[in-house]
Amino acid sequence: MEKELGFLLLNRTPGGITLTKEGQLFAVFAQKVLDEQQIFWRQIENLQPHIDVKQVGVLTLNVFGLYEVCVLPEILKKFCLHYPNVTIHTIAMDQYTIEESFCSSQDNLVGMITLPSAEVEQYSAYLHDRQLVFVPFGEGNYHLCCNRNHPLLNTHGTEISLKAAMQYPLIQYSISNTDDSQNDTLHRLLNQYGYGSKVYNLTVQSLHTWIANLLYSHKIGFLHEFILQDMKNHYDIFRELAILKTKETLSGTLGCIVQKNCSSLVRCFMD
Repeated sequence: MEKELGFLLLNRTPGGITLTKEGQLFAVFAQKVLDEQQIFWRQIENLQPHIDVKQVGVLTLNVFGLYEVCVLPEILKKFCLHYPNVTIHTIAMDQYTIEESFCSSQDNLVGMITLPSAEVEQYSAYLHDRQLVFVPFGEGNYHLCCNRNHPLLNTHGTEISLKAAMQYPLIQYSISNTDDSQNDTLHRLLNQYGYGSKVYNLTVQSLHTWIANLLYSHKIGFLHEFILQDMKNHYDIFRELAILKTKETLSGTLGCIVQKNCSSLVRCFMD
């Protein structure tokens, strides 16, 4: 180091070794450099994902609603980066079946549902008696979707009453194979305002079919704002739709069902 710097750092005498004046200055400089180096490595560590190769197992995600096509992909992308040795299975099913799936006592099981926000407290108490916990992680409103030439826009503007909206055929976008509308979150929200008897004119499992029916007919549809944002980011055709607010609040809470004493793998997923 002395040869590289061009000056002596140490006084070497029979009585011992001491720092030269240059060496003393260099020691102060070197300490500052080492401190900055530690800060740099901490910043790099925060930028890079923490990879846990020791966490192994199979995680089962029972999914209700549109999680599987919209919210879940981004969650899984991050999780798989952190835990590359974990295998994940996703299964679409209705809310009741998700609740019953915990009876099999699977350790690495997570249920993902959308619930009317007004039902969260009551539903959490119901799960508590079954040794289950509902963990909410997002709340937002449902918005009305239709084409930009729809009569609703011409007569009611950008904020629509449910009374006006429900005069038009309602199309449902669902990935579930069940046709039990009583378990559908949107159906239960509409029921709060007296429109529970409104049946879906059409239920489809294809996003493009759902959008096409809205673009080229007078049908209407509702989607949660989390789902809407995801779709607008990934599907250009979605920007051709009109996204409207309703005067009545249709609020849904996204959350997970887990066992009270869940496994370490489930806790990693929840984190």
